[in-house]
Amino acid sequence: MANLITYSDFSNYRDISSNISAAKRIDPYILEAQEIDIRSLLGDIFYNEVVSNPSNYSTLLNGGTYDYDGYTYSFKGLKAVHVYFAYARFVMNDDVKSTPSGMVNKLNQNSERVTEATINRISRNARDIASAYWQQCYDFLCLQTDSIYNNWEGKRKTNGQIEITAID
Repeated sequence: MANLITYSDFSNYRDISSNISAAKRIDPYILEAQEIDIRSLLGDIFYNEVVSNPSNYSTLLNGGTYDYDGYTYSFKGLKAVHVYFAYARFVMNDDVKSTPSGMVNKLNQNSERVTEATINRISRNARDIASAYWQQCYDFLCLQTDSIYNNWEGKRKTNGQIEITAID
């Protein structure tokens, strides 16, 4: 399955050094966030539909605006959610490298290690932002009547009514 985001999507939300190897240091966290966080939010069936046919879900992925009850709402989109979940994973794990001698923190002579508390705070903040952006996507999905959204697990049809259920 293809990733819904790439390293270049991060530039819209977070500044990550251009000197790092995306394939080695970012892509694993993009995949983890997609397979664990995004899949759990969308549910397996809808997740597979979105990943298999992302062009069908452009608004959900990229965000946009929609009208409801006389008001216009905007939302960032699922890519923003995905970026922040991947960023949170990257921040928590990037400072540890596997070497032939074991796991190490690689520092050069001019660098100073950030405290674990700071790393945890940055990661928690990114997860909080991902959750806030997911709430925007959730609200968008709850109001969609287009049949392409029917397999999203947040919607359950009961007696012809749509019942909204939270996914944590």
